[in-house]
Amino acid sequence: MDDAHAPMYDEGPGTGISGHKESAQGAPAAVLAGTVVTALLAAVFAVSEGLGANALIIAAAVAVTAAVGVRGRRIRPWTLVWALGGAALVAVPLWHGDTWLHPLTLAVALGAASVALAGGRTWWQIATRPFAVLLLAPRGVLWVYRGLARVLPRRRGSAGAAFRAVVLTALVTAVFAALFAAADAVFAELLSGLVPGGEIFVRAFLAALGVALAAGAASVAFDPPHGALWREPNVPRVPVRGRMEWAVPLAVLDVLFAGFVVVQVVVLFGGVDGPLDDADTTRAEYAREGFWQLLWVTVLTLVVIALVMYAVPRDRPADRSLAKWLVGVLAVLALVVGAASLYRTDAYIDDFGLSRSRLVMAGAELWMCVVLVSVLAALVWRAVVAVLPRTTAVAALVTVVVIAAASPDAMVADQRVSLYERTGRLNLEYVRGLGVDAVPALDRLPEPVRSCALRDIAADLADGDRPWYATSLARERAERLLRDRPVRASASCPSLLSPGYGTTRAGDVPAGRR
Repeated sequence: MDDAHAPMYDEGPGTGISGHKESAQGAPAAVLAGTVVTALLAAVFAVSEGLGANALIIAAAVAVTAAVGVRGRRIRPWTLVWALGGAALVAVPLWHGDTWLHPLTLAVALGAASVALAGGRTWWQIATRPFAVLLLAPRGVLWVYRGLARVLPRRRGSAGAAFRAVVLTALVTAVFAALFAAADAVFAELLSGLVPGGEIFVRAFLAALGVALAAGAASVAFDPPHGALWREPNVPRVPVRGRMEWAVPLAVLDVLFAGFVVVQVVVLFGGVDGPLDDADTTRAEYAREGFWQLLWVTVLTLVVIALVMYAVPRDRPADRSLAKWLVGVLAVLALVVGAASLYRTDAYIDDFGLSRSRLVMAGAELWMCVVLVSVLAALVWRAVVAVLPRTTAVAALVTVVVIAAASPDAMVADQRVSLYERTGRLNLEYVRGLGVDAVPALDRLPEPVRSCALRDIAADLADGDRPWYATSLARERAERLLRDRPVRASASCPSLLSPGYGTTRAGDVPAGRR
């Protein structure tokens, strides 16, 4: 375990949450207070109207509660990277209104916070530690309950026993009542009539989630995971009898990649049209095809590299040296394949417009290219090998942070409007489904196209005001723009903007791109 993430106390009998002494004593008073505050904030602020500042407020309460467990430990650079990345993702709902992206950003933020608290330096730790807070939440809740039992002694008929009974009853009832209400509208209506304030069970359920997050985070920080689940698995090495078993397939794969790269350089990047005529295709069609296949090529290349470096015996220096050369050539060629994939994506977007999925996939391809560069660096500098797992994971975290910070809906809308200004065509059905971050770009469209594109967003904004903690700055900006320039309800949408544009039919390709 990384010394930067060692537990506060030595892991031995009678210490730690899993040991007898701390287990009997339960959570300290500061953790109990932080858990209670988090539960109250979750019950008050985590409402169904949406996410905004409330996500940041609740996350701050969880972080303060977890900080009790890390006091006395020196914060290392890697811990700071994970913490800052998680904090940036939690703040996304406050800045942007891409509601479809919020579940992903919050899930990645929770994973980053888990790694910051539990530590992680090996491939196994990087793969498992992001789930530490969730998986160890029951342990943390039990830890908090024991601390509560210490504060409120167990005596028959005492106020402490009554308080514990009320808390446990409320939590258990809230969880199951909220699930039943979500599954059956009639039962939900019945509950709203029987219970004063129909949201009481929902808010109690949210409070229970707040308790689980705060208790889980504090327990991971106080006593990082070290059980059987978190230990490195003992995976037996695949027996490699000779060099031919891995060298020949890898060398043939290098030749195959080299042939593909030559085709890309000659046709895609070099501007030679002869092979295109032989294949009976246009340059635009050629540039657009094959992105998904090349994305999978990059993924499988990383798998092949990992298997080769794992299977080649370490006690054979000559074999290891040959493997490094063959893997290095494969990684360099895979980078060219990745560049070709991104070029094809750019050509497709230039013709048919940017979309959420294309943006996310382009980000994934960029991340894998960064991983390939890291692999090449590890082949040259041995010191990079030790940080390769963390570098790979941090690169993924940074990719998500950059995409979320830039607001995919804002980027998609801006590119689609620029495409409309250049070609006079727009997939109106698609841009109508974008969120409030798209409003500044769509506001540049001329009427009546502007009103047609913004009509659904304006209707959503007019549904009602959200509390201050459930809104976003993007929503406020959109409301201000639409208030200054209201959408024309009577605007008729031009037929040339009907759904259908955005397909890959040859007739949709602008003449200049053929």
